[in-house]
Amino acid sequence: MTDDRALEIIAALIKPEASENEVVEFKSNHLEPQEIGEYISALANAAVILGRKYAYLIFGIEDKTKKVIGTTFDPESKAAGNQALVPWLHALLSDQAHFEFREVDFDGTKLVLLIIQAANTMPVTFKKDGWCRVKSHKKRLADHPAIAKELWRSLDDTPIELGAASEAISGEEVLARLSYATYFDLRGIPESTDEEEILSELAKGSMITPAEVTGWYVTTMGALLLAREIEDFPSVSRKSVRLIKYGGESKAANAKELRGVKGYAVGFEGLVATAGSWLPSDESFEGGIRRNIPMVTPRVMRELIANALIHQDLAVQGAGPMVEIYDDRVEVGNPGESLVEPDRIIGSAPKSRNEKFAFAARSMGMCDERGSGWDLIGDFIEAQGLPAPLIESNGGSMRVTVWWQRAFSDYTKDEALNALFFHALVQNAKKKRVTNASVKERFGLPDKDGGKTSKLLGSAVAAGLIKIYDEDAGFKSRSYVPYFVSSK
Repeated sequence: MTDDRALEIIAALIKPEASENEVVEFKSNHLEPQEIGEYISALANAAVILGRKYAYLIFGIEDKTKKVIGTTFDPESKAAGNQALVPWLHALLSDQAHFEFREVDFDGTKLVLLIIQAANTMPVTFKKDGWCRVKSHKKRLADHPAIAKELWRSLDDTPIELGAASEAISGEEVLARLSYATYFDLRGIPESTDEEEILSELAKGSMITPAEVTGWYVTTMGALLLAREIEDFPSVSRKSVRLIKYGGESKAANAKELRGVKGYAVGFEGLVATAGSWLPSDESFEGGIRRNIPMVTPRVMRELIANALIHQDLAVQGAGPMVEIYDDRVEVGNPGESLVEPDRIIGSAPKSRNEKFAFAARSMGMCDERGSGWDLIGDFIEAQGLPAPLIESNGGSMRVTVWWQRAFSDYTKDEALNALFFHALVQNAKKKRVTNASVKERFGLPDKDGGKTSKLLGSAVAAGLIKIYDEDAGFKSRSYVPYFVSSK
């Protein structure tokens, strides 16, 4: 926050008609570190209950009269035991706590403004204790169960993507921080040169929201999608995408890395293009011209990366999507486990933990229509004869691994069974069933290998991956479905 913005906020909060309330606190001078930590917790929690993006504590203002008296409090030099105050507070506050001290000269008088972001997803705690506001008083949350219940309800009702990723900033600064031209272009909206019209359009799309005091907040969604520089938004900067290329089949090999510095929508095409250029490729001759064909098509890479961006858990602090390219595979991961069982990810009704964020990303063309992404990925893997992808969802994260093409004869038994099960998922999504003929086509097996196909089908049934659709059908007429689909 700039000094000018801090001064505007202070001026608005000390107006006679603006009374001290549950999200504003005035202190004549400094507080002990313990009390500051408790106030950050209490004000952050009060802000979310009242539907505010930020709360404020001002040092140097007389409590009852709001008279400007100045302060000797210096957050930079203030110590807490053997530590500086700010890192000490960060260590003892929960991960959801975001705050900033701003020292300003208010008409020749020193004031310190403490800006506190509203809690999101979880209550803000200090030393593992939650605090709240009862009118203008700071109280322990555990002693006020009704307020605790209201706090949790408010947290559940507030989509994290609509939380504030910036302090209150001016319209001019919004346009400096966000690539609004990208928003207009990708949404197919005629671009305006009028600041008010641009801000109005961004607000309609929930990229920004009006601040309570003055100016605008950039939402988490707005920052993640449209940031010119993601580092301008510290609360989401760790959500930038990491693209890593290893020089072998393990992390021990030499690697080169690229970290995204722009919002997802701003840098998406460049990210997909760079990832595609780092993929291994096969040579192909068409009309006498040699072409390099990437192991995974750009469209499939788009879907893999877009899924990781859109369906990540935005509440997980300090972790973002990652694309890792090896000599034999690509792995795309994101924080947050899948909301759909991995066995049913193809053909199931899609679920998203970030509905508004997902809608905005789709409206800007970052991914295909709702639910079609995995159908596209499945069709590609089947058509290219790739091994089945490995879809892992555990430990608070999700990872999808796609291997490059290999001959069926090089598959292990488990790989062959997994590929057959994946084939059953793709067929089921198309309202089709697995047959001896479809398996031969899937694995490129000649008719003479019918025995091998039958043996593989039998092993998959025995493993509980698929089942016979019609038990009364003759052996040659049998068809199969995934284990969770009803038989005839």
